[in-house]
Amino acid sequence: MASVVATLVLIATWIGYILVEEGGAIIPSAFGGAFISASLLAAYGAGYQLWARAVWGAPFVVGDRVRIVRGPPAGTQGVVVSRGQGVEVEVEFESSGQPCRKRMRWGAIRRAVPR
Repeated sequence: MASVVATLVLIATWIGYILVEEGGAIIPSAFGGAFISASLLAAYGAGYQLWARAVWGAPFVVGDRVRIVRGPPAGTQGVVVSRGQGVEVEVEFESSGQPCRKRMRWGAIRRAVPR
């Protein structure tokens, strides 16, 4: 995410520079670059959500059965027991016969059973 924001800041700076070079005033050019950067960030967020829905089965809700695909518990199945901030959920699964809970990002799990 940090690289996306950094890229958008560079794009905004570049657009502002081009607008100033074309004879535009500095303040309106800066606002124009910032507006375009914010619009690109919003489009990125919407695209990410669509992609996560299509590839991972996100967004996940409490009670969803999921398969863990990354990290030490990869290959096990679990149940979403709580939602975190943004793209995180808490998954309960069994490890060595003991119930475990772990916070995981959407990219580390896949929906096991379609809704």
